[in-house]
Amino acid sequence: MQLEILQLKNLAKYAFVIIGPANYGWNEDGTYYIDNYTASNAYDLSIFESYYCPDDLDFILSGTSASASIWYYQIAIERCGSARDKRNITCSNKDEIERALDQLELQIVLINQIPNINDFSDNPIQNYIKLIYGQCSSLSSQSYDMKISQNYMVSSDSWLSNVFAQQNHSYQSVREDHYYAGRNQWPQPLSFYFYFDDVAGTTIRTTYSLADAFCKKKANQKI
Repeated sequence: MQLEILQLKNLAKYAFVIIGPANYGWNEDGTYYIDNYTASNAYDLSIFESYYCPDDLDFILSGTSASASIWYYQIAIERCGSARDKRNITCSNKDEIERALDQLELQIVLINQIPNINDFSDNPIQNYIKLIYGQCSSLSSQSYDMKISQNYMVSSDSWLSNVFAQQNHSYQSVREDHYYAGRNQWPQPLSFYFYFDDVAGTTIRTTYSLADAFCKKKANQKI
């Protein structure tokens, strides 16, 4: 069997990338959801094949599954010629688009953060690279729900008392919450959705201080 590999030098005629914030919420009478996409075409941002983002992305995440409205961020690959394709471009034929989708992959590099309880410096929060990878398929639609959370670390490192010199640190973390794959041909064969995580973690680090030792000694004397 000979495998035909397309030369995807002009990716625009096969697919395009949707990047940007979006929101959905219940209609006023509570009957159905209203989608409001404000996403930008990646080609408007000069993203062609391999792209390194030079700027910080500024967006708002809000709401949970129980909220009336949710703001989230999406990065998705969409077929050329879909209903949301507003580009003035001639798409390739359907067979070539399907073959091209089978060769596309999406890699998203994020900075994740974790607290280091053994680090007693002024900033015990460590950064590490988190790679999110997805492989397109023309025969299915895949979506990843990612949760971004705001977490906290409280450290009390004074040897005198835990009530002195408390420090509060905040850090962000990203986790995969849900993965969906279905055998259908939606306009978006691969999508990543980033939601606000309403579950926040708190790490507390305390030091055995002189005040702790004094209280323990006093308690033993009473006994």
